[in-house]
Amino acid sequence: MTEKIIESIDFHGFVNWQAFYDTRQNVESREGMFTFYPSKVFVDSNGVDVNAKDNLNLLAMTTRLGVDIKGTDILGAKVNALIETDFTGVSNFDNNGLRLRHAFIDLHWTTRELLTGHYWHPMYVAESPVNSIALNSGAPFHSFSRMNQIRFTQKFKSFRFIFVAGSQLDYANEGPSGRTPLYLRNAVIPNLHFQMHFKNTNHLLGFGLDYKILKPVLITVNNYVSKSKIPSIATIAFSKSRFGNYELKLQMIWGQNLSDHLMLGGFAVHSLDTVTGENVYTTFDQASAWMVFEKVTGKFKPGVFVGYLKNLGSPLEVKGNVYGRGSDIGYVYRLAPRLTYWENKAMFALEIEYTVVGYGSTDDYMKVQDIKEIANLRILTGVFYFF
Repeated sequence: MTEKIIESIDFHGFVNWQAFYDTRQNVESREGMFTFYPSKVFVDSNGVDVNAKDNLNLLAMTTRLGVDIKGTDILGAKVNALIETDFTGVSNFDNNGLRLRHAFIDLHWTTRELLTGHYWHPMYVAESPVNSIALNSGAPFHSFSRMNQIRFTQKFKSFRFIFVAGSQLDYANEGPSGRTPLYLRNAVIPNLHFQMHFKNTNHLLGFGLDYKILKPVLITVNNYVSKSKIPSIATIAFSKSRFGNYELKLQMIWGQNLSDHLMLGGFAVHSLDTVTGENVYTTFDQASAWMVFEKVTGKFKPGVFVGYLKNLGSPLEVKGNVYGRGSDIGYVYRLAPRLTYWENKAMFALEIEYTVVGYGSTDDYMKVQDIKEIANLRILTGVFYFF
């Protein structure tokens, strides 16, 4: 008799159509489905702002398909595996392309859990998501990043301690060779993360500490082997609380060199050895906070997202090239109310996203001054059918 290896295989996912109108051009990806913030002023020969043009789009490429697999026990642990894909591609040159979203094996013991594979970076706290209708899921205020990882969780009654080591793939840092995971790979040390959760019936509280080190180049401009690396840290604190039919979620992040999270930040050249061409690097940093208040029961589920982030500049003087995102941005804030209506497996959604960005010029420490605000209003509607 053949031994049974797979207990069950179940499919899940959704078909999603979205239409959205913007009052301005935006810094975006995936045909505008993923918006960061409004584009800066760019004037033509008559002094007219080219980016003040409104635009409209209709898309369905976030449609998702996943497979849940439950296997027989391994080493005394319950086995779950997941493969999940959608059609957003791996870059702006691959829109509508099939891409790997998640793929992992999860082993569950009574008080321990081991996950290996491709999954959210732990700074995206899956237990407390933004749940926006827009694809950005609260970015750039909220981490949006996946990584190849090994994740170990130890459980003690109401507490969970999470240890993660991972490498980059699609979500990588900006640097001298563009956006690539090679900077982390060449540093040899993986992205390390520790997180603690406290959870009871109605509340989740947690904090985390993230450490990453990059090696931007292997050889200097003067043809010497480079020894320079750039370390960075980030901290996260978050909470989720249930009050009857409503939930309140809060999160704060302070971090260095967070371009791999689709947030602001990066690194820059602090000094240069004129003999060897060796660079000494410094980070430029950001702090962000967001809140979601939403109804989680019934057919009508209103909610609102509020986010704010601040460019904190660099702790050291910048004297060379800058690599990252949003170095000329002083701050960004967003207000995004939404309303969803559920009918069995179908969801009809409306979201209004008002985002304001403060552009300016930078001083020698990447602090932004002479700030002028630019705003965009997005009106988004969506239809989802879940299975």
